[in-house]
Amino acid sequence: MIADRTGIVAIGKALMDPGQNFLGVAAAIGDAASRLGKSAETLLGETDLFIYGTTRSTNAIVTQCTARTAMLLTAGFPDILVYRQGGKLNPHQLDV
Repeated sequence: MIADRTGIVAIGKALMDPGQNFLGVAAAIGDAASRLGKSAETLLGETDLFIYGTTRSTNAIVTQCTARTAMLLTAGFPDILVYRQGGKLNPHQLDV
């Protein structure tokens, strides 16, 4: 998604490459850039902030290609739940 002060101006989407994540990210950047009539290089040159997201973990769960994992919690250590959220007390508060 590419946004400026007025809102969303373009969305780029591409399939992920299971072996090389960057190929999918680069393809999505190229897709968004072409929707704006620009090259990926020009678009990135004009970019102030770059954030990307993938569906890699969702795809792994759906295809059952994950490692066996567990989360062990013990009484008296509630801060472990904060660590689970990347150390954020309110992980969905994006304006911080």
